[in-house]
Amino acid sequence: MWFRRLYIKCCRYLLGRRFLRVMSGPLKGYWFTVSRSYEYLLGNYESPEVLDIFRSWCGRGTVFYDLGAAVGYHSLLADRFIDDGSIFAFEPFPANAALFREHLQRNAGQLKGNTIELLPFAIAEEDGELLFSGNNQQTDGNSYISSSPVFKNSGEPIRVQAFSIDSLVRQGYPVPGIIKIDVEGAEFDVLKGARATLDAHHPH
Repeated sequence: MWFRRLYIKCCRYLLGRRFLRVMSGPLKGYWFTVSRSYEYLLGNYESPEVLDIFRSWCGRGTVFYDLGAAVGYHSLLADRFIDDGSIFAFEPFPANAALFREHLQRNAGQLKGNTIELLPFAIAEEDGELLFSGNNQQTDGNSYISSSPVFKNSGEPIRVQAFSIDSLVRQGYPVPGIIKIDVEGAEFDVLKGARATLDAHHPH
């Protein structure tokens, strides 16, 4: 493992490579950025137990909501595990969304044909416009939670549109069968904005 980490560092800093092939795991062979956690490239970003649970929830026609999609790792996983489904990836931070789109382009030949839609929205308790931290150095994630150290140290915030899950479903978005939530402290807000969907449909 140390050798693989050294290889990634050399490719990134000495050779100026921006993307490498994932070395193991369910996304082995996919192109992925070197500018985020090396665990993505090493294939151990998620534990085997988590991957097994996630895989067990995926089936034909599954609708997956990827909240805090970042650069697309979980959406790419969902595409591997789902057949004829829909993947809605919500990522309001422009730098992450740009990398996500590049991952989709570079791995187009690997994608199974599910609908993957990248949406530049935050998910919150209510619809509206929010101030969102705009720290390009904070590659692990940004937040609209003003008390968060991530937000406080972000410099100039950006404005993003937010929707609740219940609102999206009322607007006609497909009901999610799986919801993954990684939104830097706003998780409880997300759940409060999904009360009706959770009560009526019981997504994973």
